[in-house]
Amino acid sequence: MATLLDTPAPDSYFSRLASRRRSEDLDAPAVGLAFDRKGEALAVALGDGSVRIFRRNDGFTLGSAVQAHKGQVLSFARDIGAGAFLTGGDDGKVVSVSAEGTVTVLAELGRRWVEAVATSPQGGLRAAAAGKRVVLIDRQGRITGDGDDHPRTVTGLDFHPKGKRLAVVHGDGVTLWWTASFGKSPKRLPVEGQLIGGRISPDGDWLVAATGDSTLNAWRLADGHKLRMAGYDTKVRSLAFTPNGRMLATSGSSNVIVWSFAGRTGPEGKAPTEIPQPYGTGVTAVLWHPKSPTLMIGYDHGLVVAVPGAGTGAPITEPSGSPVVDIAISDDGDWLAAVTENGRLTVLDMRARQTA
Repeated sequence: MATLLDTPAPDSYFSRLASRRRSEDLDAPAVGLAFDRKGEALAVALGDGSVRIFRRNDGFTLGSAVQAHKGQVLSFARDIGAGAFLTGGDDGKVVSVSAEGTVTVLAELGRRWVEAVATSPQGGLRAAAAGKRVVLIDRQGRITGDGDDHPRTVTGLDFHPKGKRLAVVHGDGVTLWWTASFGKSPKRLPVEGQLIGGRISPDGDWLVAATGDSTLNAWRLADGHKLRMAGYDTKVRSLAFTPNGRMLATSGSSNVIVWSFAGRTGPEGKAPTEIPQPYGTGVTAVLWHPKSPTLMIGYDHGLVVAVPGAGTGAPITEPSGSPVVDIAISDDGDWLAAVTENGRLTVLDMRARQTA
């Protein structure tokens, strides 16, 4: 299906967005949001322990609250099956929340906070981390792996696209595990400093992790070759690869910084591209559209800007005075949602329509 992003006249596209956008205050700080794997449900994880769920059949307008944790939701992802979401909380629980509001506790990890979760639909696995401990949970809810062989507290998790490997990001590096033999023969990727999260590229060739000293580290997974990428004003908390894995957009500065990962050497020896936009003083969230070469940029005052191709961007949400913490787009590219730190949710219908 065509989207408004495919129309040739950006001005016409952006001028029509205001009538196709709705916003509401969720009255709680936001942790993250996601559309489910079929795009039929949108869930927003909140700091009060609840998950607010919206359905596509009413245009994502009527939300229902589901209490997932007694304390705060700390980590969030869409679950491995359609119509479900995965959360980790400060109550030590790993929970699956269905779009219908059913809450299923998958694991209880004691008093430690569950600060990272990840899922792999291809591998049929979920991963959750509390302290140094990581567990793997299969489709049936069984724990198939459980280990704490990590030097420091785990701050991030990501699966290889096929689900056969898991990257565990921690204080002084990354540990790579084969999921079929989790807990045995890890591969260590050391680094100086505290890592705060990471991503594996969609093609499975690279792993990128952010550090607490406002730099990035990238490893070529085929041989472990390491690169260091600097030039940021603050910590990089948002990383977004294009669907083909050839470009990486990053937050952490007043403008978006994009690195090329084309070719075997990736960004080595290449200067990044800076995308200046006159809309904010600090980029806090980035996301590429799944069907169009368009970058969505969230700013520290709550504005989201769409930058189609190499063109000039334009705002698609209104500023709220609070940083954008997450942006999500349904897999078919028809719907966009963004949420700010103070819980201001905006949902945007991007389906193309005939006009007179």
